[in-house]
Amino acid sequence: PIFRYNYYNQLLDRLSPSLQALVAKKDYGKIIDKIPFFAYACHKFYDINPGDIVRARAKRIKGKTGFEWSDRRAVVVAVTSELKFDLKYIDLPGEPVERDVKFSRLQLDEYLLGEGPYQISISERVQRLPFQKNLIMFKIARSLRMQLRMDGEAVVFSNVSINDVLYAVKSGSVLLFGHDPFKPYKLKRVGEKGFFGDDIAMLISSVSDKPNKFVTRKYSAHCTRITHVYTLQALDFHSILIDKDQFPTFRKYVARYGIWTRLRYEILDVVKRKREDDRRRAGAYTAVPGAHHQKFFDAANV
Repeated sequence: PIFRYNYYNQLLDRLSPSLQALVAKKDYGKIIDKIPFFAYACHKFYDINPGDIVRARAKRIKGKTGFEWSDRRAVVVAVTSELKFDLKYIDLPGEPVERDVKFSRLQLDEYLLGEGPYQISISERVQRLPFQKNLIMFKIARSLRMQLRMDGEAVVFSNVSINDVLYAVKSGSVLLFGHDPFKPYKLKRVGEKGFFGDDIAMLISSVSDKPNKFVTRKYSAHCTRITHVYTLQALDFHSILIDKDQFPTFRKYVARYGIWTRLRYEILDVVKRKREDDRRRAGAYTAVPGAHHQKFFDAANV
């Protein structure tokens, strides 16, 4: 797969810019759409939240065996991290909530029918997003590289590896340990079409053209079988977003996502320091002869 991937990339370089963008969107669009900070930026761009009323393409039964698509008004019940929506259709009060509705099924023209500054700002965003999204998707696709990782190979070392690469799993499986700061001993398995390393967003600054400092990752990652991953270098991604005039909105929200990720890291550091302090206080009892039972008792009740 790696040799085929490199060969196709060489062929892609010979195409015209418009064909390159078309091929990149078709081959890598579904991958890039699911990158957490990319989906977050798109979501915030339109600012669609639970409780908003939208119009969505929905199936309507026609006859006994067929159906047709129709536009229906619906209330947004929830928004997932992958930019999918749970919708409750207004004209179907007895029907259950439809889960994981894709963003592409939403019809946003209804927002443009109103008047006032809010509708004008929505109109401007609707006109700018497709161009910015397609262009940044093309540039990210051209920066992706494929790697082969063996069964049992370490991809990320806790407190050693820095946040310099984003990984997208094409095939195989990767096991993460300590990825969730609120559950530091929890294991997380990342399979096909999954991601880890979205902390590269921490390098993006909304005010400075220079990248923020690298930080060490607080989790580890090991392959549980032979795995193919797409990689996106943090500095390559930073060079894509550096132009404030070209991608101002994406840069703003990716930087905000990075701030939240940095806050998660800080929380994890605080939790670890507290646990180390608790262990040191519990270990102080070992200085007293015959106090080892008291040490474990006190440690369990800290």
